[in-house]
Amino acid sequence: MKLISIMLTLFIVIGVVLDIFYRRIPNWLILLMMLTGIGLCFYNTGIDGVVFSLLGLGTGIGMFVVLFLLYPPSMNGIGGADVKFCGVIGTFLGWRLTLNAVLISMVIGGIVSLILAIVNRRKTKSLENIKNDLVSMILTLRLGEMTVDKKQKGFPYLIPVAIGTGLVILFGPII
Repeated sequence: MKLISIMLTLFIVIGVVLDIFYRRIPNWLILLMMLTGIGLCFYNTGIDGVVFSLLGLGTGIGMFVVLFLLYPPSMNGIGGADVKFCGVIGTFLGWRLTLNAVLISMVIGGIVSLILAIVNRRKTKSLENIKNDLVSMILTLRLGEMTVDKKQKGFPYLIPVAIGTGLVILFGPII
């Protein structure tokens, strides 16, 4: 299990770095992770390892599919690559640890999203007030209108995934 944990940690670090700097998780990394996870589990326990990995893969992806089917807005900010990444984490961890890692990741992601929503709402409100003041001043001088970009950037979802997975690797399952 030690080699599996080391390889998984290495892949997660690569994924997080790519997600932070490029906001993309390439398919080559997903495929390499999946093949490595299944291969290591096969090496350790044969066909049972392959079944273990595939159940983990299904659990990681399936949890997001169920969440999307039950409440589609809950998936805002979570891309397909994030879902695939959680699935391939399952090829290393199996279904039970993947269930725990994804649940912890969802809780952490939800907390971060809530904090960002509160912070961005305050910023947006402040920017809105500034914009209104500036627009009023500019319109009075007939110089034209000014717009403020209200687009909110999300956060890389692999950060909560990395934290949740790390906690499960270090401390084991919570359920």
